[in-house]
Amino acid sequence: MPGPIHLVLKSNISELDRMREAADAFIGNALDEIEKNRVILALDEAFVNIVQHGYGEGEHPPVDLYIEGKSGGIEFNFQDRAPQFDPTATPSDIDLRKHGESGDDHGLGIHLYSTIMKTTYSPRDGGGNSLILFKAIRS
Repeated sequence: MPGPIHLVLKSNISELDRMREAADAFIGNALDEIEKNRVILALDEAFVNIVQHGYGEGEHPPVDLYIEGKSGGIEFNFQDRAPQFDPTATPSDIDLRKHGESGDDHGLGIHLYSTIMKTTYSPRDGGGNSLILFKAIRS
């Protein structure tokens, strides 16, 4: 596995491609293509939630993403300066059938990335959030 990566992402969804490329390159062949795409989708959801809901409209500080191989998997650590919000405290018992029937096209991001990866949250000293998504890799 490659060495750690630190990306400083502008708080704009235009940074999705750069984030995806870095994650894809880091993951390499550690996961099959389907699982790699699931991980990248989860990262997309986490980043978009930070930009759209954490920061909202206007100019905001960047989002730091640290990607690092850890024992048994890969850790993706998003650090922002948005108002503190713990996504792990959000109920994850969503009835997907009812949600789909409602026609609602949002509100599943936290459920999605929490289902795909182990998710931990901590507030950052001085404000902001640290969201860690960990993907286990079977050897």
